[in-house]
Amino acid sequence: MNVINNNPFRILGVYANASIKDIKANEAKAKAFLNVGREVTYPCDFNQLLSPIQRTAEMMASANSQLTLPNEKIKHALFWFVKVTPLDEIAFNHLANGNASQAIDIWEKKKCFSSLLNISVLSLIQGQFIYSVQNMMELLGTETFRNDFIRTIIDETFQISEDILAHTFLDVFTNPAYVKALLSDSILPNKYKGYIKDK
Repeated sequence: MNVINNNPFRILGVYANASIKDIKANEAKAKAFLNVGREVTYPCDFNQLLSPIQRTAEMMASANSQLTLPNEKIKHALFWFVKVTPLDEIAFNHLANGNASQAIDIWEKKKCFSSLLNISVLSLIQGQFIYSVQNMMELLGTETFRNDFIRTIIDETFQISEDILAHTFLDVFTNPAYVKALLSDSILPNKYKGYIKDK
């Protein structure tokens, strides 16, 4: 999906909870490499799972500008990985070696916002749409997980409702096959099924 393949966090070569310092460092590396005609890669490109990126300076600048506003940053973070816990580190090591199922096994050991988010993103990449949505709905529907997500991506002062987050996530699934699955399966609360029908 384009929302993952061309996610600004991925283009910048960072996890969604990266600091501004990390983003700036990656931009500087990209600029230096591109100036001498070298290809730019980062550990969290996940080229074994996704289409390779051919970065340009303009692409990096555009990606950075897409993360300027908190609402946009949150939106893109719904579709990219975070590295928060030691288990995330272990899971990403498996993922870097092409072992997606082992990464999911690791994340399933402990339920927290980062494991739910990472499983949702990886499941979507693998075409496991229902499992992706189930994990995201649990993240957004659990106040503690949702607050941890918001605080980690933006800060504790940023306010956004569960419904707006869920709508933002669901808005990308306009393909009729996705809509049919969302309306026929029990993965969505009725209020979100109504939202999908209205859309």
